[in-house]
Amino acid sequence: MKNMLTKPKIRKNKTFCSLCREKKEPHYREVALLSGFVTERGKVVPKERSGLCAKHQRKVTLEIKRARHLGLLAFVSGL
Repeated sequence: MKNMLTKPKIRKNKTFCSLCREKKEPHYREVALLSGFVTERGKVVPKERSGLCAKHQRKVTLEIKRARHLGLLAFVSGL
């Protein structure tokens, strides 16, 4: 008999990392790829919204920072 006080378990659809699926590593020169992980305000999109795994989220963040310092990506959007 089920306990009436416990909530039913809700399963979340598992999203797979797009970079793992394509077997691709982010690079600071790929501005088109990196700009997809930045909001219009210039913030890095969190892992929950981007759908990346933890390993690729860390790499994307690092490559975005490198591209910003080289002037390939803007720190903030144009005013």
